[in-house]
Amino acid sequence: GHDIEGGDLILRRSVTSDGRSKAFINDRPVSVALLKEIGEHLVDIHGQFETHGLMDSKQHGDLLDEFGGLKSDVSRVKAAWKKWRAAKKALSDHIAAMEKAKEDEEYLTACVEELRIINPQKGEEDDLLIKRQALQNKESILQGLNEAHASLEKDKGANDWLYRAIHALEKMADKSEDTVDPLIKRLDENLSSLRDVAADIELTAYNLSAEDENLECVDDRIHELRAAARKHNCLVDQLPEFLENMCAELQGIHDDDKQLGVLQAAVKETSGVYENLAIALSDKRMGCAGKLSNSVQVELPDLKLGNAVFRVAVDRRETPSDTGYDDIKFLIKTNAGSPEGELGKIASGGELSRIMLALKVVLSNTSPVPVMVFDEVDSGIGGATADAVGERLLRMADQSQILVVTHSPQVAAKANNHWVVSKADQDDGLTETTVTAIIDEDERVDEIARMVAGANLTDEARAAAKVLRNAA
Repeated sequence: GHDIEGGDLILRRSVTSDGRSKAFINDRPVSVALLKEIGEHLVDIHGQFETHGLMDSKQHGDLLDEFGGLKSDVSRVKAAWKKWRAAKKALSDHIAAMEKAKEDEEYLTACVEELRIINPQKGEEDDLLIKRQALQNKESILQGLNEAHASLEKDKGANDWLYRAIHALEKMADKSEDTVDPLIKRLDENLSSLRDVAADIELTAYNLSAEDENLECVDDRIHELRAAARKHNCLVDQLPEFLENMCAELQGIHDDDKQLGVLQAAVKETSGVYENLAIALSDKRMGCAGKLSNSVQVELPDLKLGNAVFRVAVDRRETPSDTGYDDIKFLIKTNAGSPEGELGKIASGGELSRIMLALKVVLSNTSPVPVMVFDEVDSGIGGATADAVGERLLRMADQSQILVVTHSPQVAAKANNHWVVSKADQDDGLTETTVTAIIDEDERVDEIARMVAGANLTDEARAAAKVLRNAA
């Protein structure tokens, strides 16, 4: 943004000899595009070739809305159009997503059914690996248990030797009771402990032998889980979460119908808002079109367009747009009996300039531009018509600053200020252009007289110039 100091806004553009240009606003560098955009709001330039806006029917709607003060209505229609389009896009995207989801539904259902049958559990792979390791060692463990049991219980095993030791001591008990009895007691305790250990070893071996699960079953389960993980491109431990996600996705597909209804309702609602605003805007445009047609029509006779009929047509277009339902065109019939048609196809260049002037006169009452520049808008006309052009330019000067480049004495005589533009050839082949302000009234009369009669001033020309000045 650019802060405006002191309320002054100075636009400047410099062009160097090599064609490079720089743009400034209050001496701050800006883009040429920004300078042009701001300038269009401050200065309106019209020349012989600046009537293309009238021939472009796309501009006619803006001019009508400007005349009718409908800009805020148009803004509301544009906002409603934007919301309607957004709602339609959301619905379209959702339908496309639903169609894709429907294509995936069969696959998701099959995957869910498959994984539910497999029923993977969190941490199951680690448990299976531990179990497989145990099963791989089962035979050697059983062999060790059996050997340990035999070492304790078979003939000449540990228990047998303890029993023999106890029996030998018992034979001496009557000869040395105090010495032998403690030893016998300790041996009895050890024999009892060893018999308990032997029983535990036997039970462990029995339980291990009695397990139904074998190594092949565990390997098959590990293979099943890992195959499912490869299929779904995840880790075995992630299969339960993957199953939950697919179940949720399937549920989402089933819930899409609810969301579809919500989005359809949003489209209907935003469409209704747009339609109401657009219809209201159309009604206002119809009324403004009649007023603009009549206002311009009033200006035409004095501009040598007395047989012309100007009309603003507001028709319903086939498809709605961000500016509403209306197709707006400025139509003209230049002579009685001639067909009505678009300005650019019916009116000549001079007629276009005068129609443009009539439009600007009418529009200046509703939305004046601060500065308007007219370059030879009076070209090809004279007499009363030129006087009418000057009168309308003077009328617009009540609302805006009007700068006019003219060869018409009738137009120049009505201006509040007068500058003379003169050109002279230089020795270097270049042309020097000089702009001189005429302040003295007599000098101004002389200049207008030159515009009437040419370089040779006559009393008659001066008299005519005075009449024009007095009439202004």
